[in-house]
Amino acid sequence: MEINNLKVSNHLSERMKERNLKTKWILETVQHPDEQIDIAEDETHFYKIIAEYQDKWLKVVVNKMNNIIITAYFDRNKKGK
Repeated sequence: MEINNLKVSNHLSERMKERNLKTKWILETVQHPDEQIDIAEDETHFYKIIAEYQDKWLKVVVNKMNNIIITAYFDRNKKGK
């Protein structure tokens, strides 16, 4: 599976099922993040508030060198809008 020309890791595929994450949420987060942080040359964290999920922050971790979405989850540490 691909999202926004990015490959989805096996880890993410499993976590999407476990965490009830919608593909559209991940796509919106990568395409239109509310915040984006370059962690390293090969890693970027994308954040977006998901209104459908009680305004929680979704974090999507992307390996830019390999064009792979590594994981996604609602970040409990990120607060506010």
